[in-house]
Amino acid sequence: MIALVLSIKFGNPQITNTVKTQILYFVICLLMMTSSLQGQIKIGDNPQTLDPASVLELESNSRVLVITRMTTTQMENTSPLRGAMVYNTDTQCIHFFTGTIWTNLCDRPDEQTFTTDAIVNFSPTMIITENGSNFNFEVGEIRGENIVDTSINGDVDIQQETITNRLLAENSVSFDKLADGMSSGELLQWNGTEWVLVDETGIIVTEIDGVIGNEVTGPADGTLTVTGLGDAGSPLLLDVSPGGITNLELAPDAVTSDKIQDGQVTTADIADNAITNIKMADNAIDTAELADNAVTTAKITDANVTLAKLANGTTDNNIIQWNAATTQWEEAAPAAEVDGIVGNEVLNATTGGSLTRSGAGSAADPFTLDVADDGIDTAELADNAVTTAKITDANVTLAK
Repeated sequence: MIALVLSIKFGNPQITNTVKTQILYFVICLLMMTSSLQGQIKIGDNPQTLDPASVLELESNSRVLVITRMTTTQMENTSPLRGAMVYNTDTQCIHFFTGTIWTNLCDRPDEQTFTTDAIVNFSPTMIITENGSNFNFEVGEIRGENIVDTSINGDVDIQQETITNRLLAENSVSFDKLADGMSSGELLQWNGTEWVLVDETGIIVTEIDGVIGNEVTGPADGTLTVTGLGDAGSPLLLDVSPGGITNLELAPDAVTSDKIQDGQVTTADIADNAITNIKMADNAIDTAELADNAVTTAKITDANVTLAKLANGTTDNNIIQWNAATTQWEEAAPAAEVDGIVGNEVLNATTGGSLTRSGAGSAADPFTLDVADDGIDTAELADNAVTTAKITDANVTLAK
């Protein structure tokens, strides 16, 4: 193998164009000769250093390789060997020839950034997969919100039977996507093979015996009852059976105060101590809600019946009095005076003479009761009633 090493410089301004041309032809001749001899060429610095595997080497710290420069028109009018390269002055990028077309290196997929994000990215509209330097683009999921209204022409843009259930997103087919009907009142009906438009009056309802509705029956638990024959003259009617709503049909907390008829809650319906002040709103229970004798002593917490809870009286100065005959409390007038003089029924004194009465028993001179002198004796004193605090100092004598 013969190695041809050239170090060519055209930096001398004294060399004429003719001389440059002659030198260039000389270099080309040498290249052609060395090509047939399988030679090697190095241009630039360090011409004595040449890699054995190199056909042509360029080495410089101050000069660069400038490849052929063409416009797009000039480039496309050439059909070089596959792998040829040119700098396109229109695109300002290097193009290489694939054997069929010129490819712009600036448009290579491995120099670009791709994203699978969709405008509404519940799932990607475009799926991009990479295999080495190759990129594969596939349509992911197309939903109604990704399609501009009236932008797809069914006769031109979509091949017959290409859109299947798998390609349609959930809820993507809205009413405005359906084709128009032929006349008002038409319905969509399944005929066993496909959905077809039918007139509402043409719908056929098949009954086992031809009588619509007579298959209706009441529930087994008797909650509802069915009446009627189930024909046009006597249609079936459903109603709640008397007593049909039991505890099973009532939801928790379904029975409110509004649902209970006045006077229907009795003592038997209320558990002992079940209703406390916390459970009752102020002034919530009045006479209308209470059945007769419904509230017993066991139902009322101690000290919770105050004067404010008693119903108003009917007459001034009336009293509440127990009537043994009717076994209930009643409003009554106070007892009347026999002679109109209050208090003159008081006796003069007690049987034992412990009390004494004075006065005339009139308004001007009312009766006055007092303890009679020496009226309190052993009979009136309870055992241990006289303590040291009750005895005046120095009043206990030998006689006592």
